[in-house]
Amino acid sequence: MATTETQDLSTPEDIKKAYDDLTKEEEDCKKELDLLLSRHCQLDAKVRGITKVLPNLQVIHSDSLQLAEMLTFISTLAENVSAKVRQLDNARSRVSECQQRVHDLLDLQLCSDGVTAALASDDYEKAAAHVHRFLTMDQSQLEQTADDMQQDCATVSNSLSLLRTAAGQLQNIITLRFNEAVTADDLASVERFFKLFPLLNMHDYGLEKFSAFLCSKLEVAALKNLRNAQKTTTSDKRA
Repeated sequence: MATTETQDLSTPEDIKKAYDDLTKEEEDCKKELDLLLSRHCQLDAKVRGITKVLPNLQVIHSDSLQLAEMLTFISTLAENVSAKVRQLDNARSRVSECQQRVHDLLDLQLCSDGVTAALASDDYEKAAAHVHRFLTMDQSQLEQTADDMQQDCATVSNSLSLLRTAAGQLQNIITLRFNEAVTADDLASVERFFKLFPLLNMHDYGLEKFSAFLCSKLEVAALKNLRNAQKTTTSDKRA
């Protein structure tokens, strides 16, 4: 607040007014000082509180850094574990594939020996089963497997050739026997050889032949019923 200049104090009234103004200004300053002093206590308390908290903040900061480092380590570890799991899955798949190839190689010789014996004894069901097992193998991998296992590839090649020949031979035999059964109207034999077509990868052909057989049977039965009906009608007219 501005104070009254000395040159203005020329009268008692001016002096009294200046005195009153100074008194008021002094009171205002005292109030401000009291307010500051009262706030000083609060500020001291806050400063003391902050001073007490500072060590804890330092600890929290240190713990936060350690936690961040731990999370980074865990993330890296998780990525490494995930990569190891993928490697194990790939290795397991390769082992499973290798086991299957070895089983196929072992079964190849069994099928080769089995189909020869089955055809010699006219056991077409067993022969078809051996050929079916052979047809489910990955034949392109068999010779490679034999080479990897340091086995005689010539033996594998001979078995493959024998089974391919046996498959073609058996397809011709089953077709011939099925046609003979149809001609002889031997329903049991027709059903027997019809069931063997799927084992030789002749599903559609078998269905076509069996459907034709059924149609012919239905046609014969229909013609027979028609003749019987005609005979019955003629007899009724004569009566």
